[in-house]
Amino acid sequence: MTEFLSILILILFILLFLINIVLNGSSLLSYFIGGAPFLPTPITTLKTMISLADIQSGELVYDLGCGDGRLLIEANLAYKARAVGIEISFIFCWIARINANLHQARITVLQDDLMKIDFSDADVIFCYLMPQQLNLLKKKFSFLKKGCRIISLRFEVPGWKPLSHVNRNDRIQQPPIFKYQI
Repeated sequence: MTEFLSILILILFILLFLINIVLNGSSLLSYFIGGAPFLPTPITTLKTMISLADIQSGELVYDLGCGDGRLLIEANLAYKARAVGIEISFIFCWIARINANLHQARITVLQDDLMKIDFSDADVIFCYLMPQQLNLLKKKFSFLKKGCRIISLRFEVPGWKPLSHVNRNDRIQQPPIFKYQI
């Protein structure tokens, strides 16, 4: 019996180790393929980003590199936004979909390269991308409709002047959030 328990614990340990490698490996893979690793946004920062976006009911919200989908879920449930995530990692794509189902949110998550997707119909775009990717996206951003808000966490769109930016929320230090409007 003791030998059986030891083997069971060893198998469980190996499974947890492999799951950790898959999740972290997917984050690294996202970095090398898509240019940005998965870094979960703290909930207070996420809520500040959504508040800064001034989302109206029925607006179309995109999250470029949506990771676990929490931002989309919040936008859909709290603001009745139509929410679409673009995620290059199939693992995080499925995590976002499962997360949405658990929260009974109606979101769409596309597994694709954000440079290949047309998001010109967006009312709001959220992104937590590296400056190189933001620079590449400037051309795609030029096709956005007038009034579209772009909310970028941590990094400015190179060469653009933000409409506003926030780096504190209720006396809690957080990464800078930049708001742009087309």
